[in-house]
Amino acid sequence: MLAAVVALEKPSMTEGFTRLDGYKDIEGVDAVALEDIRLMVNLQIMIGTSDDTFGPKEEATRAQAAVVFLRTLQRLGMIDK
Repeated sequence: MLAAVVALEKPSMTEGFTRLDGYKDIEGVDAVALEDIRLMVNLQIMIGTSDDTFGPKEEATRAQAAVVFLRTLQRLGMIDK
């Protein structure tokens, strides 16, 4: 849902295709969600739970949710970094 809101704002993104194959747990994600994940990774709003794990089936902690919310507002230029 957050990716849909971010996409509506049309943030400036880096050029190129964002690869997700570095995440060893990305294979279990529905193909429909991959583009949303790609957007969030490209904007560095969500970067995974480790260098090689995205954690698509894990529950987010309050701290993780807060970080994602702050990064979203920063990337959309709604608050300063």
